[in-house]
Amino acid sequence: MKLPKQLLQAILTAIETFTVYLILIIPIELLLTEKFLIIPAISNQTKTIMFGAIFLVVFLLNSFSAKFSVTTKGVIPLIVIFFAVSLFVNYAYQGYYQSLQHQPKIYSISSPWGIQDMKIEITGKNFGPTWRKGTVWVDDVAFRILNWDDNKIKVETPVAPRQFQGKIYVVDSDGAKSNLLPFTIKDPIFLKN
Repeated sequence: MKLPKQLLQAILTAIETFTVYLILIIPIELLLTEKFLIIPAISNQTKTIMFGAIFLVVFLLNSFSAKFSVTTKGVIPLIVIFFAVSLFVNYAYQGYYQSLQHQPKIYSISSPWGIQDMKIEITGKNFGPTWRKGTVWVDDVAFRILNWDDNKIKVETPVAPRQFQGKIYVVDSDGAKSNLLPFTIKDPIFLKN
């Protein structure tokens, strides 16, 4: 039984759309939310809009261009292979991405330096709930926690034994360590200059 040309084109357009969507969204989401820490997450609404835009482009290419015609015999198996591979990659990626959602991540700090008793605000995700506070460190110097929630921590710079440049990081109550950001502990005398 041979499928009508219109139905075949609709099915292949859907498969191409899903394939392109998975190939684009996976790396974009990983890079923006986990590698470069630009945003905490891509909303479902944004993903839906991206899917719609991809569908529209694929549909227009398939409908109005002889070059990209989906009814060409050699193209159909290639599209199905790309679709199957992209589904497998997406399945593996979702498991990996979910495992990353338990790791604390620092997106920004209110100041890249501090002096004793200075208030610093750390913004990120997966720090843990208020009732399960972790710790904030610059190298081996611990900060005093003023306020803690899953996305924001307010700390006070301790009286450090020395002035130094180090890395600030968060350790949640389970012992998971966040990414490191540069931070300088300065001597209060520096404010007089």
